[in-house]
Amino acid sequence: MSYEIKGLWIGGAISVEAAEEVERAILIRTTQLPDGPLRFELHNLANAVRAEIQRVPKPVCDLI
Repeated sequence: MSYEIKGLWIGGAISVEAAEEVERAILIRTTQLPDGPLRFELHNLANAVRAEIQRVPKPVCDLI
């Protein structure tokens, strides 16, 4: 039986670059799995990581 982990945070926060690597690693791993609940969950996790990455504001140059 698997347990669900809710609100898992790695050290409170990670950089955008690290989050992108985590997303990439998860997606690579999902291609190696057969269709099923684990693959579905990992895809959802990768999507959640992508959503958090997209929430980070883009840098803006305020020089005039």
